[in-house]
Amino acid sequence: MAIVAQKPTGAGVQYIECDVEGSAKAGWNCCQLEQFCNKLMELNEQAGEGDLGSVRGQPNYDDLRGEGNDAAEEYRDVWNQLADDGTLNAIDDQAPHLMRDKFFADCAYEQSRATVRPPPAPQDTNFHVGPEMQPDHEHELQFGGDTAMGDLMNLRWLDTSVNRSLGSTLRGHDPATYPGGINADCCPADETYCAGKTPDDPVVT
Repeated sequence: MAIVAQKPTGAGVQYIECDVEGSAKAGWNCCQLEQFCNKLMELNEQAGEGDLGSVRGQPNYDDLRGEGNDAAEEYRDVWNQLADDGTLNAIDDQAPHLMRDKFFADCAYEQSRATVRPPPAPQDTNFHVGPEMQPDHEHELQFGGDTAMGDLMNLRWLDTSVNRSLGSTLRGHDPATYPGGINADCCPADETYCAGKTPDDPVVT
């Protein structure tokens, strides 16, 4: 079933056809599509606030990418250490909104919250993250985001397949050419392919 959203009429908006049934998205569940759409929505909010520039092509761009990748790897290590010693569970008990904010969708938070490391790890060590998720820069490095490990507000967990799909999407986006952001025909998820579905339901049925 092909679902196509109405194309935007405003100037400066990049329109994207998701090709859900002919791409990796065909194997996604609705939680993954929700993360994809939420990431684009966040980018559009940043565009609306004038926060997006482009550093691609600058002499130090490769160095920035390297620093960003190193920060993401370190972030994963620190996160899992805190998950394994029960610290993240304790934070979630006291201030769950702080934990929810580290994921691009509530359903991803709930899935991570239910993830328990196998024995002999203690059974209260939820939130351990494996290769199914990647640290993502909330403010994309290519659009002027911070690479510092200390800037924890710029790193959130995003499904790995979704992150890879977004990578190819955003490589073709120029904030100067499209100051109105991106309109994708599969978003919002709950109004297109995932209308009336649960987060675990497949996008394509």
